Amino acid sequence: MEPNEGKYVPTQKDRAKIFSAKNRRNTIRLAVRISYFVIVLIVLLLMLFLLAKLFFSVDNVIVNMTVYKDPNYDVNTVKEVSGVSEGDILFFADKEKIEENIKNNLPFVDTVSVKKEFPNTVTINIVEEKESFYFKYADRYFVISTGLKVLAFFDSENDLKSADYYNDIMRVELDEVKQVEVMKTVEFFDDQSHRRSEKVLETVDASPIRDKITRLDMSELYDIKIVFNSKIDVFFGSHIDFEKKLVNVQKIIELEGENKKGYIYIYNADEAHVSLS
Repeated sequence: MEPNEGKYVPTQKDRAKIFSAKNRRNTIRLAVRISYFVIVLIVLLLMLFLLAKLFFSVDNVIVNMTVYKDPNYDVNTVKEVSGVSEGDILFFADKEKIEENIKNNLPFVDTVSVKKEFPNTVTINIVEEKESFYFKYADRYFVISTGLKVLAFFDSENDLKSADYYNDIMRVELDEVKQVEVMKTVEFFDDQSHRRSEKVLETVDASPIRDKITRLDMSELYDIKIVFNSKIDVFFGSHIDFEKKLVNVQKIIELEGENKKGYIYIYNADEAHVSLS
């Protein structure tokens, strides 16, 4: 008698069915485990969100503004365009996005920085653009900041003189100007002209004798000239070592007296030819 005689022996088809059934059971078990895991994860995330909302919800948006005369924007306007508001979760407040929102919507803003202070404060620090210079282009007079942003324009110099900041801004002649558009940076024909012009403007604007400089001529960047107190013409030659040259001019004027008339030639930062009387 054969050993398996009288016993049931599964066929290949039966074995396949049994294997398939086991697979289904294993798949169901795995799906249940995954479902439990997802549910637990969702509950944990919801709890974290509620805790963050409870303990790290923004309830104070502070706006510090540095302005030179009357502000162009009020605090509420800054808060509105920033995109952050009371009730937001501090963790999710994107500093770069807030800064971008403000810069894009408030063109008179020069610099903006955002600080998150735990547990619930966002501080926005803003410095507004300052009207520092003006120049003539295409028969119009454009007012610009030190960073060469165009802040306003006037059809005539008489119209410009009616502006309340006229006595605080300096006439400047620029070189290689390609295009001028309000609320945008002056466009030059090449980047070097832009960088050189901006550097000279920054240096002049920061100088202790800035208020006595009545005119800055950069129509030739390799022959820069300023007029001091409407009496002294100062010739600098190129923009190279301009800051050092201007410091030395200041020392010469302090030594000679600012009420004199004449010329100062300082093509070399360490050597000047002075003709004042």
